[in-house]
Amino acid sequence: MSTREISEVEGRAISATMRIPAYMSAMSNPSYAMEMKCPSPYVDNMNSLTNTEIMAYESSSLSRPQRVGRYSDSMARMASLDRWVHQQLTGERRRSKPPGPILLTFVTAAAAVWVCVKRNWWPSPFGAHTWADPLLAHLVVLVVFAVTGLVWAIRTLYVLGRDRRWSWWTLPAPLVVAAAFAFVVWGPSTTFLDKRSEFEAIAVDIRENPGMSREEFEIGPFDISRARGGPSGEVYFVDNSTIFFSFTSGWVYSPDHEPAGLGNADFSWAHLDGPWYRYESVYRD
Repeated sequence: MSTREISEVEGRAISATMRIPAYMSAMSNPSYAMEMKCPSPYVDNMNSLTNTEIMAYESSSLSRPQRVGRYSDSMARMASLDRWVHQQLTGERRRSKPPGPILLTFVTAAAAVWVCVKRNWWPSPFGAHTWADPLLAHLVVLVVFAVTGLVWAIRTLYVLGRDRRWSWWTLPAPLVVAAAFAFVVWGPSTTFLDKRSEFEAIAVDIRENPGMSREEFEIGPFDISRARGGPSGEVYFVDNSTIFFSFTSGWVYSPDHEPAGLGNADFSWAHLDGPWYRYESVYRD
């Protein structure tokens, strides 16, 4: 640094140092001397305090934790100022902060919501929290992942690249994301056959009550847009997640014969087990 730059830094340091008495004014009363067990500029000996001074200390408007906290804040400001002056005079660069617990909290929360959305656990358009739209939740998760990923990359590059040091805080966030991805791709999932008994109870009820239907309900992770009887005694469950314009798919309960389809639709099916079939249909105009 040049002589002029050093002079400017020293001037700023002196200006900042002149504010230290304001921070340390609390040290000038006997209460802090008693609290910290150290000599005060106004108290030469702890034993020289009079009963009046002790009573004033006990009746102080500040509680004991407040006095300790104020003293700690003052010392922290002094230490911060000392580090700043040292860095300015020596040209030493401040160490970069690695990704910390706050970033990890956001990543963990986003990963948990993402797993729930991908597995169709929550939110559901027909569940208890109908205000929570799955598509909106997915978009929010993607935004959080994008922002936290950028912050993680910048901080990690500064720590590893500029400071040339290692921090274990660079690992948790990517490990959480990797674990969430692995669970979604390879983790166990609930299939239709796992919930077959619940589907069958509704199907039997609809068959026994002609004209009856059910709208917008959940069975496990499956969102059913509609369940209704067909012309030949079948019961059709429309999978809400597959509806796209005139295309629908779902499951058919048909214990007596193969499903015949619904009206003017191109209909195809595949047998699953017992009286259950998986179907796809495209309605014609």
